[in-house]
Amino acid sequence: MLKISKQQHEAMAQDLNLNAEDLVVRVEEPFRHTPRRGKGLLFISEEQDKAMAKDMTERFIFKTVLLLEKRLQVWCQNNSTEERDQFVRSMIIFCRNKKIFKEINIQKLIFWQVEPGFTIPLSGYLESILNRENYYEECRMERFFKAITSGADFIEVSADDIF
Repeated sequence: MLKISKQQHEAMAQDLNLNAEDLVVRVEEPFRHTPRRGKGLLFISEEQDKAMAKDMTERFIFKTVLLLEKRLQVWCQNNSTEERDQFVRSMIIFCRNKKIFKEINIQKLIFWQVEPGFTIPLSGYLESILNRENYYEECRMERFFKAITSGADFIEVSADDIF
């Protein structure tokens, strides 16, 4: 079970265009030792959590396909609606495997896959950039973009790369 506050519950219901009652499994009062007395917790089942995640993913795909159609019209003319949808889905899986979770960064990789373009599976160097341990997502994205757009025959190495 996943525990969330009433405010989180209402916000999730609003985001999903649902009535708050449709999202509730049960409401329990907090234990007496809970620091925020008087605020109950809502429990959401794993099935509801998966349904919300699926809905949010579908919305993201829809938004991203619309953005592709707006910004990359030539590419979209050469790919059917189903191909664009499948492309976004495959890139979401690719991003999850590289531990890229922020929507904006997923969209960046989707756009960079089209323009300037990179091949999947990634080369060893590009793979190492996105799989870098202990680096923030934004840092990995910045380094990845520099690597795919530089066109240089050398690799820039910092002290962080050595240690």
